[in-house]
Amino acid sequence: MDDQAHDRTDDGDNDDTVATDASGVLYARTWRLQVDAAPDREAIDMMLDLLLPEVAALPGYRGATMLMDRGSHELCATVYWASLEELEASRTRETNAATGAFVIAAGNRMVTGVHDVVFNVPAPAMANRSLGRD
Repeated sequence: MDDQAHDRTDDGDNDDTVATDASGVLYARTWRLQVDAAPDREAIDMMLDLLLPEVAALPGYRGATMLMDRGSHELCATVYWASLEELEASRTRETNAATGAFVIAAGNRMVTGVHDVVFNVPAPAMANRSLGRD
């Protein structure tokens, strides 16, 4: 990895830039939710529109992903932070948002973890919400 910070800028819709420290490390908290059935598109949109903005407004926020395993009915949400300090400072708001997602998705079990994320090139921003529509 080079000594320069890795930056990624969206497609021009906004001025947000994802930057990491010189080592290319982000910090992530994951939330795994076990649900009775895969959430429908309306529930996913509620999570994105109502809960994510509360977390995205916090200092150090660098992005989020949500993976859904339709077979096991497990959701895995990951929120990325610029520093471990910002990850820790976000704990209360992020926990409130995760609890909201748990309720919206009718979850029956929730597990969390903190991880170092090392990468060479950040993934592109996802702007197309039509992906995964049934």
